[in-house]
Amino acid sequence: MKRYRDDVDHAILEINVLSNLRDHWKARSGLNTPHDDCFDVQRFPSLISFDIDYAKQRAVVEMTNCGIDLQTIMHMDAFKHVTPSVKVHLFRETLLALHVLHTSGWVHCDVKPNNIMVACKRNDLTKKKINQTLTTSRVYLIDFNKCEPINLKLKSTSKCTIHYCPPEIMLGNRAWNESLDVWSAACVFGEMLKGFDLWDIYNHQGTSDSGSDSDSESGSESGSESGSSYFSYSSDRVSELAALHLFQQIIGENDYVMGRFAKELYPGGRLIGTLNIDHTTSHATAAPLGFAALGIHEKFIPLMTSIFQWDISKRPSISDIIQSLKTLK
Repeated sequence: MKRYRDDVDHAILEINVLSNLRDHWKARSGLNTPHDDCFDVQRFPSLISFDIDYAKQRAVVEMTNCGIDLQTIMHMDAFKHVTPSVKVHLFRETLLALHVLHTSGWVHCDVKPNNIMVACKRNDLTKKKINQTLTTSRVYLIDFNKCEPINLKLKSTSKCTIHYCPPEIMLGNRAWNESLDVWSAACVFGEMLKGFDLWDIYNHQGTSDSGSDSDSESGSESGSESGSSYFSYSSDRVSELAALHLFQQIIGENDYVMGRFAKELYPGGRLIGTLNIDHTTSHATAAPLGFAALGIHEKFIPLMTSIFQWDISKRPSISDIIQSLKTLK
């Protein structure tokens, strides 16, 4: 059961998206379409009931229980024993759920481990059972209250959790598309592979907790002690600035994405500040380090490199990624 206070519009949006998904899934299930297994099972919760009080601006939405969220599972000790092939499987299942959502005309806009559910029980996630359990359990996508229609021309840029957010959102570019969800899902996949945030903007050695209050500390001068001078800037977008620097060091300079905040963050065409992920001096003109610098295994680097691109038109489709995953198990 989900309760909304002073947020009835988001409740109505979630109800509408779930209703659209239900109708779309029923219409497509059983048809001979690409990725037939997208529609062989339901990959989103069912809407049971809802109650909206417009006068008090409150709403209650009741949905089916979908199990345990991936964030919780990833924090279990047993997850250290999950094999790469099972992590690939979870990534694929997430992409299949997104394919259903996208073909119904919606972009999720907030894909993260908390919004990916695995239909299993906690006592089946022991060291001995976890691989089998995660391979055989259904994966659901939840939390549709930030969705936007794919065909909307000028979309909102108040989207995404910072660790799963693509650069076009950070820069206020309102012409983004469904590749936003693919970027976020790939961030989750990278997190599964590494054991902590793929784009770990607050602690590049991987000891920070993604649920910590790092945002409140990032504006302090103390951050410069770790070699990251962006902490000394007073910009309201200091977290985004940190992420943009990390993107630049790993995938190269931004030669595509612009937006409402580009003049502030790219004065003179160059990203302000510095970010040294290895605590050494670096320059914006240095060659990109690549995903090996983030601890990604070499067999996954070509896939990650193809997904994490500044140019949204060059990012692979879900179909392309799923095809690539067949060789990575």
